[in-house]
Amino acid sequence: MSKAAACHRDLTSVDLSWNNVGPLGTKSLLRSMQRNPLCVYHLMANKIGDAGTTCLCEAMQRFAGKGTTTLNLFRNDVRHKGCEAVGRLLENNEYLLDVSLHSNTLGLKGMQVLRQHFTAAPNRVRSLNVGNCMLGDEGAPEAAALITANLPTLERLNLENNGFSDDGGVIIVKALVKNTFLVMVSCADNTFGTKTVDATAELIGTAKVLKVLDFTHSIESIEMRRTLAFAASDADGMRIEVGEVQEETLDDRLQHVAEYMQMILDAEAERAKSKRSKKRPKKE
Repeated sequence: MSKAAACHRDLTSVDLSWNNVGPLGTKSLLRSMQRNPLCVYHLMANKIGDAGTTCLCEAMQRFAGKGTTTLNLFRNDVRHKGCEAVGRLLENNEYLLDVSLHSNTLGLKGMQVLRQHFTAAPNRVRSLNVGNCMLGDEGAPEAAALITANLPTLERLNLENNGFSDDGGVIIVKALVKNTFLVMVSCADNTFGTKTVDATAELIGTAKVLKVLDFTHSIESIEMRRTLAFAASDADGMRIEVGEVQEETLDDRLQHVAEYMQMILDAEAERAKSKRSKKRPKKE
């Protein structure tokens, strides 16, 4: 495959997604990049790991042409060492516009090194996808630091499914208050509560550029989802995705009443049982 790409200069794209190229296969493929810098390799879900990622990024840094605008490392077993290589590639890079590390194991350390390189020197990245990267609440401050860096080119940020709790959500939302360039942010599939909802209400009142904030499947309470949806409806051009906000039907209300009445009956039965046991005469 690499020999074919090197020989055929008209070949501009090779899609090997959802295979098992691995780090050695990646190294073999990218030898052809020197001879044919216009060829772009699509390696999503190939288990290339940190070694393959480092090889890929170094080859792109040396040989990739301006036609290479996307780096998609979806589900490739990338950890913090791979993030280091991606970060070095992005520094002073003038052609990459979309970067995806979705479904890798970045964690706190990976997000930390990525953020450091991302903010250390100019780049042209418009979209960064670090969804499902196991950041957790520990990684939330690093994601927030990236947001508050207020990078003028970064317009879309995906932080979905990262195990953020209400504490992590507050950190992210408060950082968004300080950003004036992000247009779309996804925090879907996390677990947020009252503190994040309250902070988002403040964001709604101050955001000027942010147009879409996605909280789908992140807020369990229907009441909280309804509160955010109504608050966003008054915002100037901003939309908050919270999933379905269903009005309570008559059947729902009757069900709640029945459950409440059953709780009362159970409590009364327990008290009556307790009284009977106290009235029983003691055996001599």
